[in-house]
Amino acid sequence: MTALSLVDPQTKADTAAA
Repeated sequence: MTALSLVDPQTKADTAAA
């Protein structure tokens, strides 16, 4: 998990899918 994922919910979803 990156800091950006904490700010951007969409990026967090992408991180979970990756």
